[in-house]
Amino acid sequence: MKTVHSLLLFVLLTPFLFSQTLLPEFVGTNGDVTAVTAAGNSVYIGGTFSAVSFTSGTGTLLDTATGEADRSFPKFNDRILSIVTDGAGGWFVGGLFTHVQGYPIKHLAHINADRTVDTLFNMNMGGFVYTIHRFDSLLYLGGVFQTVNGITRNHIAAVNHITRQLTPWNPNANNIVTAVYARQGYVLAGGYFTAIGGQTQLTVAALDPVTALRLPKFLNATGGSIGITHVKRFVESNRRIYFGGIFSQIDGALRTNLCAVDTGTLGVDSLWNPGAAYNGFGINDMMASGDRVYVAGMFSTIAGTPRNNLAALDTATAAAKNWNPNPNADTWSMTFVGARLAVGGMFSTIGGKQR
Repeated sequence: MKTVHSLLLFVLLTPFLFSQTLLPEFVGTNGDVTAVTAAGNSVYIGGTFSAVSFTSGTGTLLDTATGEADRSFPKFNDRILSIVTDGAGGWFVGGLFTHVQGYPIKHLAHINADRTVDTLFNMNMGGFVYTIHRFDSLLYLGGVFQTVNGITRNHIAAVNHITRQLTPWNPNANNIVTAVYARQGYVLAGGYFTAIGGQTQLTVAALDPVTALRLPKFLNATGGSIGITHVKRFVESNRRIYFGGIFSQIDGALRTNLCAVDTGTLGVDSLWNPGAAYNGFGINDMMASGDRVYVAGMFSTIAGTPRNNLAALDTATAAAKNWNPNPNADTWSMTFVGARLAVGGMFSTIGGKQR
């Protein structure tokens, strides 16, 4: 018998014609479906699965109180790597996908506040988008792409999300950009590159927001083998910009995977150095709130304190806070949900509970 995986059924819309349209709210399973039959208005299935639920695609909205998924959120056909708010109740989404709710939209999409796909926003990205940062009317993009709307933009670009036009800004990185952060006066970029903004530059760079040329900062960012060293995330708090990834030096200062710089001078903070007593691989995500920087990644010791894969660090001293959820495997992403922190990763237990 033919095996159907993650049940997606073509359903009869008339007694005589088979529709080629998938029902977006139909169910899926966590295993193989080996038998299907219908009786009246019901469909019965059997197989090797242990759970049945509606299919969400690779992304969905969750109710912050109940955890229930919003079934009206559009379905993406491949992985989502970055989501940012559009400031009007909707979202900009980047990733590996090539279709959104059936529309041929590649790697960068706009979802309206009413959960519909903005089909007018289609930048025809020539490769996947790894990171998105919204600053005023601009979306700063980083990723694998080398074209935007058929125009050359190697791994980093800026798009006006109001006019839906690519801007002339073109730093021209020679390898993947994994993090972008913009503020008044400069744009920060991190990634696997060794040249950007018209100059040789490793791992992290400060760029002119008008000319896209490299600013004379971060001239000695290193970290070992090319192809491994990169910056994954920038966050700002208390007049500092914190960033993490895989590296060992920033501007000649020893900094293992975590660093803080002054927002004005971009000079390395001489006191904030939680990587001085660090055991692990790398940092995947960071969030800042109040006097804390939350750090997610793959580590067992940070700031000299045992912490498995998730920690809260003091924004001034870099000391580890008492907060210790202790996930049993890698953590990859975080976001604030009101006063709570939502965390995603490879773990199966966190905070002493199965999750």
